[in-house]
Amino acid sequence: MMTNNSAWGWMPTLMNDFLNDFPTAKELRNSSPAINVTEDHTGYQLELAVPGVSKEQAKVQLTADGNLEVKIEARTEEGKKKADGRHWLRREFSYQTYDEVFTLPEDVEADKIAATVSDGVLTISLPKKAAEPAPESRVIEVM
Repeated sequence: MMTNNSAWGWMPTLMNDFLNDFPTAKELRNSSPAINVTEDHTGYQLELAVPGVSKEQAKVQLTADGNLEVKIEARTEEGKKKADGRHWLRREFSYQTYDEVFTLPEDVEADKIAATVSDGVLTISLPKKAAEPAPESRVIEVM
């Protein structure tokens, strides 16, 4: 018969270490959403993972200094009863407040920035300015 000092004695410690390495619900609430950024010849696209966030809870604006500010304010009212009279015994679903300012590339056409929320993703489209035509070559007459 094996005792706690046997070859399997490490199992409880391993499981505790494994489970304790996961972030707590509070740590997850205070984290930033995952962000994808892509670019092609027409512009840039930011995608932020914001599950459960509606368009009313997302605010995207240009700051006075030309930066892009993204705010997410999706909060629940703590301690209130649900509309059907039920009350919370345990509540781990959480919503976060997020605020970040992005410095825009110089070639973004600020007047045409657009944002949408769909399927838990906030997508911000940042179109590039039209390229200025290259100057035409011409002969300059010497006088």
